[in-house]
Amino acid sequence: MIKILKFLTVFAVIGVAVPATAHDPVLIEGQLSHHAGVEIDEDSDAYRDADALFERLEQADGQIIALDLRILPGGDDRGYSISRLDGAGADEDTEEGEGADGIGCEAGSAGFGDNLTAAVVVSTRHPAHFHAPIEIVVGSRMAFPLQHIACAYTGDPSAEGVLHIRGRFAVQIVSIPTALGYRLTPAN
Repeated sequence: MIKILKFLTVFAVIGVAVPATAHDPVLIEGQLSHHAGVEIDEDSDAYRDADALFERLEQADGQIIALDLRILPGGDDRGYSISRLDGAGADEDTEEGEGADGIGCEAGSAGFGDNLTAAVVVSTRHPAHFHAPIEIVVGSRMAFPLQHIACAYTGDPSAEGVLHIRGRFAVQIVSIPTALGYRLTPAN
């Protein structure tokens, strides 16, 4: 009886330790650089970075990922819009780039987004073309405490900040006319 208990104890410890990482989400890091009025060359780092991001997202369709994404501003074309999930508080009329729930990256700004109780949607795209629209639903911090949306300071007080999104997301992809549409929704 004692030998069986020792065996079961060892088996239980090994069983917990070995498969612990089997379901960890794949980390997808990326950067999207938007530059107003500038055509992005296919040989540029910005184009390759965007292509790599969208290829990894396509491979992760139907899975949960750990996302670490930075969206670099591009002057007049911020490259993204922010709205509340219910459609209220869209940032299209704000002049300084502040979006829903105080998330803004206007010149000189920095800090965490105030998405404590409301989820927000960040809509963006591949910087070189419109054939890869993406919506990232950043959950409220109350429901999804590991979700993160912030504006990172660039070191230049006259420049817009970098929108930074991090957290666990479920990847969903759908075929749309001439493209694929991407949607990332919060996951715990």
